[in-house]
Amino acid sequence: VSSTAVTFSFSRLSRLEPESQRALAIGTLAASTMLYPRLAVAMAVLNLRVASDLVWYLLVPFVAGVISLIVVRNSHGAAVTPQATGNPLQLLPAIQMALAFQVVLFATAWVRVSFGSRGLMTSGALLGLAEMDALAYSMATLERLGTDAHLAARAVVAGVAANSWMK
Repeated sequence: VSSTAVTFSFSRLSRLEPESQRALAIGTLAASTMLYPRLAVAMAVLNLRVASDLVWYLLVPFVAGVISLIVVRNSHGAAVTPQATGNPLQLLPAIQMALAFQVVLFATAWVRVSFGSRGLMTSGALLGLAEMDALAYSMATLERLGTDAHLAARAVVAGVAANSWMK
C-alpha cells in the first residue's frame, strides 16, 4: 500500500470527518513510517547491492517515525475511530499511483540516457514526489545497467526526502 496514497486519502477524509482527525493523523504517520522498512525490503529483493547502501540511510527516519508514533499515540486526547465510510484507499488514488509509476519509469530512463549519472540525484528527488516503488525499481534496474550502487541508493534517499516533504 502506498504511503502517499494513504496520506492523500486520509487527508481528504479528515476534512470530511473532523472528529477523526487524530486517528487519521496516526494512520498517516504509521503509513509514512512503514515506507522505510517496506522500501528496504523491496530494494533487497530487487537489488541487494543498492539495498546494502540504502538501509543505513533509512534507519534514522524509521526510528524517528516509530518514536513519533509512540509519543503521539500516548499523548492526551481522545482518539476517535473514524466512521466506516468505505475504503479509505479509494480507486482513483490507486489509479493515479499506477499512472505515476509508468511516468516515473519513462522519466528515469530518459534522465539516464540524457544526463547520465549526473542527473540521478535531481531526478530521484523529482520522481520521489510521485511514487517511491517506481523510483526504487528504476534505481535497482539502473544499477544493473552500470550505475554505481551508492549513487543509486542516494538517488532513492533523495526521493524519500522529497516524498516525505510533500506529504
